[in-house]
Amino acid sequence: MKSSEFSKEFAGGKLGEDAEWFDWLFVYEAYNKIIQQKKVIEGLSL
Repeated sequence: MKSSEFSKEFAGGKLGEDAEWFDWLFVYEAYNKIIQQKKVIEGLSL
């Protein structure tokens, strides 16, 4: 399944609370945060 699907399913409580799901969620959220930060940096005029 794609990470975006996983995030929705996990948030909806459909996947349970296996430790592996929390690892996936942490990595997915960290990845999204980095992408957001990259966009901000690219928008800066230095």
